[in-house]
Amino acid sequence: MVLGLVCRVSGRNPLVIGVRLEREANGFKASRVLEHRPIRHDDWAGKLTLVAGELETLLRDGAYRAVVVRTLEDRTPMGAPRLTDASRKRLHLEGVLLEVSRRHTDVVQAVNGAGLGQLLGSSKAVVEAQAAELVGTREELVDAAAAALGALALLEADGT
Repeated sequence: MVLGLVCRVSGRNPLVIGVRLEREANGFKASRVLEHRPIRHDDWAGKLTLVAGELETLLRDGAYRAVVVRTLEDRTPMGAPRLTDASRKRLHLEGVLLEVSRRHTDVVQAVNGAGLGQLLGSSKAVVEAQAAELVGTREELVDAAAAALGALALLEADGT
């Protein structure tokens, strides 16, 4: 069983989505296991603490063998990359997800869309299409499911 995580920031509020992926005899079973939208704490550090606590609870039983956190894309369509307030906050969230995940499993990576394509021997678009077949078309779920497919690929590449 593996976990794919993705985070977004809208205004002052983070959103974290987690999709569990299990291999079955006839394919994969994907399930949304986390959708975190903090509803209290006005300060950013408090919101990060709530995210960490919820992920800690999810991972505590040690059932996940690998976790991939879907990261920001490294390039912008035009011009030099700019670090906006929202992207800065998303990087904070990604760091929290990686740190908490690493405490519970040895196989943890941060991978962007292009990297997921490489992990699976295809392209970002193909991986996202496979993920959409598992979870529907909601963008955050597709990104988390694509990350879960990447986590499964990491396990298989590792021979476990």
